[in-house]
Amino acid sequence: MGWWWWGWLLFAVTLPARADDADAFLRAHAAYLAHDSVAFERAASQVSPRYVLAPYLQFWRLSQNLGDDSAIADFLAVQHGTWLAQRLRALWLNDLGRRQMWPAYLAEYPKLADPTLSLRCYEYQAQLASGKAGVLTAARPLWFSADDLPSSCTPLFTAMADVGLLDRADIWQRLHLALLADHPEVARAVADYLGAEGIAVARMIERAQQSPAAYLAALGRQRGPGRGAREVALYALTRQALFDPQASANWLERHARGWPAHTRATAWAQVAVQAARQHDRAALGWFARAGTGVTSDYQKTWRARAALRAQDWSALANAIHALPSPMQAEPEWRYWLARAYQARGGTTAANRLYAGLARTPDYYGQLAGEELGVTLEAASPRDADPAPAAINAAANDPGIVRALTLWNLGLRFEATGEWNWAIRGFDDPQLLAAAELARQANWYDRAIYTAGKTHTLKNYKLLFPAPYREEAMRYAAQYHLDPAWVYGLMRQESRFTLNARSAVGALGLMQIMPATARWIARRLGIEDFRASSAHDLDTNLRFGTYYLRYALDGLADQPVLATAGYNAGPLRARRWQADRPLDATIYIDTIPFQETRDYVKKVMNNAMFYARRFDTRDSPLLKARLGIIPPRP
Repeated sequence: MGWWWWGWLLFAVTLPARADDADAFLRAHAAYLAHDSVAFERAASQVSPRYVLAPYLQFWRLSQNLGDDSAIADFLAVQHGTWLAQRLRALWLNDLGRRQMWPAYLAEYPKLADPTLSLRCYEYQAQLASGKAGVLTAARPLWFSADDLPSSCTPLFTAMADVGLLDRADIWQRLHLALLADHPEVARAVADYLGAEGIAVARMIERAQQSPAAYLAALGRQRGPGRGAREVALYALTRQALFDPQASANWLERHARGWPAHTRATAWAQVAVQAARQHDRAALGWFARAGTGVTSDYQKTWRARAALRAQDWSALANAIHALPSPMQAEPEWRYWLARAYQARGGTTAANRLYAGLARTPDYYGQLAGEELGVTLEAASPRDADPAPAAINAAANDPGIVRALTLWNLGLRFEATGEWNWAIRGFDDPQLLAAAELARQANWYDRAIYTAGKTHTLKNYKLLFPAPYREEAMRYAAQYHLDPAWVYGLMRQESRFTLNARSAVGALGLMQIMPATARWIARRLGIEDFRASSAHDLDTNLRFGTYYLRYALDGLADQPVLATAGYNAGPLRARRWQADRPLDATIYIDTIPFQETRDYVKKVMNNAMFYARRFDTRDSPLLKARLGIIPPRP
């Protein structure tokens, strides 16, 4: 590597840049994404080596040529400690592992922060090749996973099987875990380790996947099914229970009496979970039949939710006490244990739990505080404003400079990576200063994220910014919506990122799906509408508030139902209602989808902070804002 390249990297982030560097850099980036090496080099040659983002050009070159070990080593030495170095090191390690360059791998691996599971498995391979003792024993826990594991782990499992570290019991255990987790592809791959028997098991899995009812019907006609048939039956029963838990329960009654007790108990637990997720009143009884078969954390939490939905406070307390200790310590279950105590007259024990929760003004902290008569204003500390000197220091941090430069160029992924890496060791004053810089750059997503990482100092203006206020207030008023609720939803949907696009294609501040945007456009009489217009600030706010009003009107004017409907669809929100009035806190915590449960809590909690920020004098307490869910129509 020539001295000129080394010097170029040394000064790339310290010297001033030319005015046209950004344009050339963006052209180089576009060419890199298009795999157009000629256009890339043409644009890269027009970027000054002094430009703050110049190291990205060499990073992009090297990421396309991971076999150039010497050049990569030079880059990592010069860019030591940067996010780019970490990214390239991870890419290089993956390539070194693929090439089985084990000495080089072992030399570089300790320098990587947060290695992936794939890279961890390569490390075990490298240690095994170096002759280190006990490697396979150390790696053995990786086997017991329901998930599809990286291909770099496969040689380890093969070696374990060869030396007897994986026996048939271990193989059956992983196959069992995969089927219970609804990962049939993983289960079929694991069945290969069973030899000839595994071929038959794989075929059974395929039949059960295609038609669980047909598989169970055929199995019901057999006498004394073997282990493979029973394991696949657990999978089929679970899949059938997704749509008809009673049918699965009936099958168990008729055909599973001769099964081993633990297998039968597991089957009842699986059926009970699906029944609980559908708010079937039989769920608690089926959990009782499962008894000690309720073993996974997921099953245990749904036993608690089934008791909660039934408002069986004794069963709820028992279910919470049966959770693992770390889960019992979570705010959700501490709050519901307090409610269970309170419902049974244990006010002192309940208040003790409420008092511990009320120290933090999050969703459960606010609910707990209200039980004790503590309002949000009383619970929240005064804003700690970032110091000017700290803001100035953050503005000169090289990582922050790169992140803001990338953000201004519209390179959101790279900007976010640089930012997160830059602030990883910041203390509270530094975090607040960085958050203020992000706010000034209209990078509200990082402002919220960064202000939320503080431990003791809090600034709620940074945690709950209110941009685009004129436009949002106008449409909230037009559709008669609570502005605090609208802002609470926007904060959760996009963190106020104008050009946000979700993995499923939702667009803009209020994350509107293209099909929904077209439907709204027709309702509003807008002709020649293009879905891409949903990114536009005014259009997105207009459409989002219109749809929120539509959801509210169709869901009994109940904001919790409308919030759930906005996330998961109005039909689901309506399906989750009970046949009787229901405390909204119970409705929320028995929503079947974890994403929607968390979403509703955060939106409604956000709304409390925005009501405080907007100084809404008649703003209700959180429990009053949540209200009562009316019976399903």
